[in-house]
Amino acid sequence: MSKIRLRTLFLALALVLVAGCSKAPAPQPQYTPTSEPLPADFAAAFDAYRPEGTRGWTFTQETTTAKQRLKEHHDGNLPEFKRWTLLEKDGRAPTAEESKEYNDMIARRPRSDNAPNVRDQVLRDSWRALEDSPDGHKRFHFRLKPGAEDDRSAAFMAVVFQFDPATKSISAVELRSESPFKPTFGVSIQEASTRVRYHAPQGERPVLIRDIDVKVRGKAFGFKSLDQDMNVRYFDYQKPQTP
Repeated sequence: MSKIRLRTLFLALALVLVAGCSKAPAPQPQYTPTSEPLPADFAAAFDAYRPEGTRGWTFTQETTTAKQRLKEHHDGNLPEFKRWTLLEKDGRAPTAEESKEYNDMIARRPRSDNAPNVRDQVLRDSWRALEDSPDGHKRFHFRLKPGAEDDRSAAFMAVVFQFDPATKSISAVELRSESPFKPTFGVSIQEASTRVRYHAPQGERPVLIRDIDVKVRGKAFGFKSLDQDMNVRYFDYQKPQTP
């Protein structure tokens, strides 16, 4: 998966939630620190967690928003800026101009190996176990670290890691708001979340991203909607070719 796309998905909320500064003191996360260590099997998966899953694989990616639907192909065997191809736009083949614009966008993406890891953005001593998911996966709740002294959003956000004991892997991660809040002047957020689900490792297949959902409900200055929905689906995975 593109590191730039992943950064956008995990931190799109931050652009909305912590935009602007305030002279008012930022609220502090309310939790009771625990001295209890994380369960050993979950801790190992937590420490090894990579938001983008396993790199190098070839796959098809479909992104759907209220405004458009894009289907892209990623070939993990090609050089970095030759890996992406636009297959469809809004259910049809792209025009020559749309393909050119897409290729130009890919070429402008910065080269970076520093995709953010939500694991590093949580307060580790804030963890608590939640009720297991219906499929028996363990769920662990964490508070979010303030990103800056004037961060007015972190106190309202949490991260939930879902752990599959059978495969000892992270099966889902959700960054979410837990109550309405006002991150900056004139902006009200009722609900915000980014959820990533993963395919469990199976045979030669490692942990791979299954889908991502982004949801924001809010208003600016009482009338301008900030509502956003995005779904990204990953399929047709093929393992890297052996040189």
